[in-house]
Amino acid sequence: MSILVLHKSNVSRRGHLAKAAEYAKRNGDRLLLAVKDPTWEKEFADVVVSVDTSDIEATVAAVRALAATEPEPVRAVAAFVGHSVPAAAAVAADLGLPFVGEQVAHTLRDKYAMREAFSSGNVPQPVHGLARTLDEAVTQAARIGFPLVLKPLIDNDSGYFRRVDDVAELTEYFPVVQRGAWSGIAHNPLYDWMVETYDSAILLEEYLPGAEVSVESIVVDGRAHVVAIHDKPVPMEGPYIQLEYALPVFTGSVQSPSLVGVLFTVNAIAVVLLQVPLNQYTSKISSSALVICGALLLMTTSFAAASLGSVGSLVVSVLLFSAAEVLIDPRIDSEMANTVPAHRRGMAFGFIGTAMAVGGACANGLAAWLSTDEGAPERQFWLLLVAVSAAFAAVLYAASWATRTRGAARTSHGMSSAPSV
Repeated sequence: MSILVLHKSNVSRRGHLAKAAEYAKRNGDRLLLAVKDPTWEKEFADVVVSVDTSDIEATVAAVRALAATEPEPVRAVAAFVGHSVPAAAAVAADLGLPFVGEQVAHTLRDKYAMREAFSSGNVPQPVHGLARTLDEAVTQAARIGFPLVLKPLIDNDSGYFRRVDDVAELTEYFPVVQRGAWSGIAHNPLYDWMVETYDSAILLEEYLPGAEVSVESIVVDGRAHVVAIHDKPVPMEGPYIQLEYALPVFTGSVQSPSLVGVLFTVNAIAVVLLQVPLNQYTSKISSSALVICGALLLMTTSFAAASLGSVGSLVVSVLLFSAAEVLIDPRIDSEMANTVPAHRRGMAFGFIGTAMAVGGACANGLAAWLSTDEGAPERQFWLLLVAVSAAFAAVLYAASWATRTRGAARTSHGMSSAPSV
């Protein structure tokens, strides 16, 4: 038997494909993959067909041709992203395989159509409406009431998703959300139909306060089986952008905004309390060694805090992070004072600050590229972290050694050339 995955190239799905390949191998199945311009994906599939899954008709034709040449019948169709669900539904219908129906797939990808379907089924939900212009939005707001939420009808819902509390905010943010809602989504298989149907409208919904939880389930023979529960930890109190899903769900106290303030307070107190004893204890250790140890501790605790979920682990990570700060900052100041001429120290400190800012930005970008959607770093991520840390330590040590060697040479030269008295 064969399993077919419809995919939109995204490096964050590497873990998903790896698990799919593992499942197929364990069950004696072949893994087939349909994706546009495949590169790294090839290592996980038995057969890869290049097709733009944004084009539903082309995808159906390509899969039909692939199925005709396969030695084993295709027994299942899967998609890892919502973008590919309409195409997967069409492919499943063409192959006679179980999947959500094509009309259901379209409805679920269209937020307004989904709301209307819920209404027809008497499912409780927020008051909602469409607006193509600011005047229409003001009219809808009068009916819905403030606060309300502005959101795209399809895609871009994480980046252009805004709560507004009054007419002034609605006037300010409606054009921003509307412009962003319809930009960069021409690749979506439903884009042309959505543009023709809604004419650049966006969705306005009643704001419902409280915790937001997403329950992921699979429906088999009319019965829902829950497979995961995701917490959306960033509340919509004030300006809001959906940042992440957290798996598993943590308690409200773990994810509450007040916890962030507590962690910052712990960090500040720990730095103050650790400075004197930690500096006394490490006074006989070289500055370069302490900076290296502090940097490694800083990176390790940063990624541990991102990977572990309990309050205790976060507090411990913050305490270790604080210790790393205490190890690093005074030593950098000391090294700069001892090795950089006085007239160049301002430039040197500016360079250090810029390097830290660039390093932080690159680290965040690297983490986003290598981590999975759930935020749990893959094994490759940790291996790369070790390699980067080791390289950083080696460069730092070499630079420190070279600087001290040159300084010692200059001192020796000055002493040997001094006139005798």
